[in-house]
Parts: sequence; C-alpha cells; structure tokens
Amino acid sequence: MNVQHPFRAQFGALAEAVEPLPSASEAMVRLESSLAILDSIAEAALTAVHHLERAAIAGAGQRADMGRLEDVAAKLGTIALRAEAARSRVSDKLAGAR
Repeated sequence: MNVQHPFRAQFGALAEAVEPLPSASEAMVRLESSLAILDSIAEAALTAVHHLERAAIAGAGQRADMGRLEDVAAKLGTIALRAEAARSRVSDKLAGAR
C-alpha cells in the first residue's frame, strides 16, 4: 500500500525553496550529515532491491506493481543525477585547490 504523506496529499509536491547559501562552516555540517543520511539510505535501498530481485525471480509481482517500480526507479534516477552533480562540484573544487 503506497499512501501519500498527508502534507503531500494536501499541498502536492512542493517546489524547492530558494534559500540563501549557508556559511562555509554550516555547509560542512550539512554536507557531513547529508552524506551520512544518504549512505544509510543507499545501504537500505541495496538491501531492499536485493529482496525485490529475489522476490521477482521467485515469481512475485502484479501489474499494479509496475507503476510503483517505475516511480521508484524514476526517484532513484533523480537522486543519482543530483548526487553526481554534487560529486562533480566537490571534484571541481578540489581540482581548483591543487
């Protein structure tokens, strides 16, 4: 059962808020905490996809599951693109610091 969060159901997907860039020290804290969170999420996602693959191999899955799988794949694709953009920015910054 894929139920939307009540806030999202009421207001829909929210546009990204335009906020001022954080200070350098705050940015470091945000980077570290965000990396820790994303690392945990990635590990959980890898575990979940392992079980998903095993279930699909065993014959599980209905037509209704396709939409959810496509949504999940799209979200993960967006996450990968944005993480790669951040990685590229850090790489460029480090290359400029040499």
